[in-house]
Amino acid sequence: AHLLQGGKAGREGAFTSVKEGLDIFATLGDQSGEASCLLTMATMLLHSEGRLAEAMSAAERSRKLFLLVGDQRHQGLATHAVAQGNLMLGEVDYGLQTAMQAVVLARDAGDKFGEAAALHTATHAVVRKGRYGEALRMASEVQGLFRKMGNKQMEEAARRMVDQIKEALPTKAPGPSLSLRTQDDTATPGYFMRSITIAQKLSACVIWSAPVNQHMYIRYCLEFLKLVDDLKTAADGTKILVTTQGVTARQSGQDMAATKLSLNAATVWAMCRTLRLESPRLHLATIDLPLGATAHELTDCLNMAQDNSGPRSEIAFFMDRRNKLSVNTPA
Repeated sequence: AHLLQGGKAGREGAFTSVKEGLDIFATLGDQSGEASCLLTMATMLLHSEGRLAEAMSAAERSRKLFLLVGDQRHQGLATHAVAQGNLMLGEVDYGLQTAMQAVVLARDAGDKFGEAAALHTATHAVVRKGRYGEALRMASEVQGLFRKMGNKQMEEAARRMVDQIKEALPTKAPGPSLSLRTQDDTATPGYFMRSITIAQKLSACVIWSAPVNQHMYIRYCLEFLKLVDDLKTAADGTKILVTTQGVTARQSGQDMAATKLSLNAATVWAMCRTLRLESPRLHLATIDLPLGATAHELTDCLNMAQDNSGPRSEIAFFMDRRNKLSVNTPA
């Protein structure tokens, strides 16, 4: 009745009634009724200016009580409220974590709308973390869930989110083609009699790609250190591009895969950072190439990295969902 009155007075009257109901259920020892009142209060307070702390407290208490009474569906709703509050507070990581917990709880309870709504909130969190590829997949899933339920309004909202994420996806304009020119070192007298090193005065760029998926990983790292030592004295103007492949990790803001290949390649990045600190005059850049890219696309990556390897001499390329080559530099 209070809500039907509308306006601030109606909302305050409704909140007072819910609070009175909370006191009654608490006196009777009815945990389910108490949790329901707390959830209602949290939902109302989330949209009230300056009362976010109260909303979070009510949502957390509600979630714990629903867990005690075994009401999985309402536990998911309370967890979703906690996630929304955390995002409003700027706690993106915890907001994403609790939103995904709400998705699982709603899915297990058979609450399709609750699942879609919680996934919608989780998608907002992923967008705020800058992980647009993952956010696009999640938003498309949300749109499909609302479509199956026949909820046209929410489906349209999800569709708009998909369009906004697509616009935010990084794209790359086609770069200039790379021209390669061979150097006839064999014409130099005494070529076969002298010690050969890759570090030469005429070299413009050395591309070093350590096969970190092989057992010779440590040996290649040591050879790379020897190369850097040669370049420090033999060719000051030579730029070194150290490449890895498919190891996005921190380099493009994605989660690090728990594989030996990923860990070894991440170690290469760490080693290069150490070398840059010890020898700041070296032109040393680290590049991560995308998996599944064609030879032409890999060539474009190396070409762009030679022109601009980012503000910290670290750059990562990846293929977005529209099959366009994209680039990201670490924060």
